[in-house]
Amino acid sequence: MRLVHVEDYIRPEDGENRSPAAVRALVENPGDDISFVFGKGVWHFYEEGASLEECWESNNDGGRKRVICALRGRRNIRLDGGGGEWVLHGRASPVVIAECGDVTVCRLTGDCVRPFYTQGTILRATQEEVELAIDREGFPFTVRGENFVPYADAWENDLSGLTVLCQEFSPETGGPVPGGHTALAKIGQGHQNLENLPARLWVLRASLTPEGHLLLKGDFSYVMTPGNVLVMTHERRTNSFVFVQDSRAVKLEDITIHHIGAMGVIAQNSRDITLERVRILPREGSGRLISTNADATHFVQCSGRLTLRDCVFESMMDDGANIHGIYTVVREAGGTQLTLELRHFQQRGVLFYRPGDRLTVLDPQTLETRCRPVVAQAALADGGRLVRIRLEQAPQEPLRPGDVVENPDNMPEVLIDGCRTGKNRPRGFLLGTPKRAVIRGNTFYNSCCGIQIAGDSRYWFESGPVHDVEIRENIFDGCCYLDGGYAVVIAPERMPDAAGFFHHHVRILDNRFDLPDGRLVYARSVDGLTVLGNSSSHGGQVFAQDCSHVHVQSVFSVD
Repeated sequence: MRLVHVEDYIRPEDGENRSPAAVRALVENPGDDISFVFGKGVWHFYEEGASLEECWESNNDGGRKRVICALRGRRNIRLDGGGGEWVLHGRASPVVIAECGDVTVCRLTGDCVRPFYTQGTILRATQEEVELAIDREGFPFTVRGENFVPYADAWENDLSGLTVLCQEFSPETGGPVPGGHTALAKIGQGHQNLENLPARLWVLRASLTPEGHLLLKGDFSYVMTPGNVLVMTHERRTNSFVFVQDSRAVKLEDITIHHIGAMGVIAQNSRDITLERVRILPREGSGRLISTNADATHFVQCSGRLTLRDCVFESMMDDGANIHGIYTVVREAGGTQLTLELRHFQQRGVLFYRPGDRLTVLDPQTLETRCRPVVAQAALADGGRLVRIRLEQAPQEPLRPGDVVENPDNMPEVLIDGCRTGKNRPRGFLLGTPKRAVIRGNTFYNSCCGIQIAGDSRYWFESGPVHDVEIRENIFDGCCYLDGGYAVVIAPERMPDAAGFFHHHVRILDNRFDLPDGRLVYARSVDGLTVLGNSSSHGGQVFAQDCSHVHVQSVFSVD
């Protein structure tokens, strides 16, 4: 493997900006079998000089983006940070890996000069107004009219087209406060899309007090607690730290991500992904409460083997890991011709079907399988909103508009081993693969459930029936304090109308639950649920309804 030292590509006219050097190193050294070494010290990366790439990530905002290290169509490549620190100025994605094989990214720490969220200490609060003291150096902002305008040296966001995700956090624990409300806020004047929102909406007006504090007025629906911290994210899901697409054998190891405006790692349509010792959490001593504005890690229609080992995912405004497929909806069908619709706007532009894929077509009401046709050809249409598919053979029973389609064979076996996740707004790991999945030796301290096995054909359209899951020897340490739910939740978001079952064969074995109310497991529509050998500090409650072949120990050992 040939070594390329990126520092050799730095030019005096670049100043402190290392984006041009990174692009030069990759462009001037095409081909395979190369190790790009960045080295120790601080590397400042700006939008200027970064390459411009077309990137369409599922569950994110797609389009043309600035990318520092863009790998396309390469084999046996190593991006070695050399123990250096990557400091991001502005909106740029550090790493994009597309149509590659055998790629390793390792030994680096990443952070943003100005995070893509703002936090402020609550000084005074009623149901109609909240006064916040905000560190103007760490989180610079201004107010124009009634608009809250966060900014940095490299960017400004007037929020005219955005809703702001808000959550009350505890400065003592670093996590969301019990009883706090998750909300989306429309602040000031703007034309945000307010249809089909996944959370309650606050309509607010911003102003400055004589002391320079931010004053927000509106109906908050509850009263916050002075001394706590209100966190407000104000960025589209544009730039994730690592984006992997249509690649295989990708390994991320010894990487620390302190902050990024979207997801830490997002991979789609890729095979054999491994994360080892990937740490996503705020920098110690920074006072910041948020690592990623969205999920720490996200895996969509990946296959082969997905391994997360010895990782830490903390302080996200979304989940630790989300592993799922995508439901599309039949728009038109006839013979071998099929038109499918990508229903969620953050899935458009992503092609999840390839020749040879065997699809599963479901009745939208009963969720029963209607047929399993094979793809001969697939292409995007209508600006990425639709997928045109030609099938190898016409189904015996004609498909109908409204039928739901998934691609379950193109999903991974999963091993999540020795990881920690918590201090974040919702959940730990979301699991939705029909292949074997083992979650063992992990620690969960999430504000909502530690593990959720769902299936959603309403909003995100994330497919997720499971058939072989083992949850073993984990520690659930104080989960569910935000929503009062269960540590492990196994249930589709919409129950099928038919008498069949959505999930199959879930085993919860030898785990330790330290939960104040002892609510351990919630299960619905599961055929084959086993809950044995677990211990709980406050007894154990297992709720199982519309389930079959249930084996639950009657008495949990209590410490």
